[in-house]
Amino acid sequence: SCFADTDKWTEFYLPEIIDIPDQKPDIEGIVEVHSCIEIISQRVIKTPVVTGYTGPNGVFVPGEDIPNSECTNLTGRKLIVEGLLKQKIIYTAAVDEQSLHSAHFTVPFSTFIIVEKDTPLSQKFRILPFIEDVFACMLSERSVFKNTTIFLKASKVC
Repeated sequence: SCFADTDKWTEFYLPEIIDIPDQKPDIEGIVEVHSCIEIISQRVIKTPVVTGYTGPNGVFVPGEDIPNSECTNLTGRKLIVEGLLKQKIIYTAAVDEQSLHSAHFTVPFSTFIIVEKDTPLSQKFRILPFIEDVFACMLSERSVFKNTTIFLKASKVC
């Protein structure tokens, strides 16, 4: 069964392959990754809804009664959130001194959160972003695979 909740949320992964800029030395090893999120826009939009269907027994099932295992039944409204994942990779260079270097990257993202069907299109939300996990590994001396798990919580602004 679904829980009643005034806050809405979503969680998603942001996988990417990033290349070290040409002016930087090759990577010997990744030391650490620093990341932060900047929310740049939000808006409520109208979306399609399921009006319902007639089951095999001939009984009509209204769209709002169709279950969803994630408790995110389509309501006709979604909050679109756009942001930037800003990150810095600190690494040891593949040179004799093994000096520390860093490379900065910014990756845009867009996601959605399903909100109540009576949510006005002008409704604003307080978006709290959380980085839950960062996985990074070298693919080569010049490229890194990164996967960031992001959690966004949205609370209505009165």
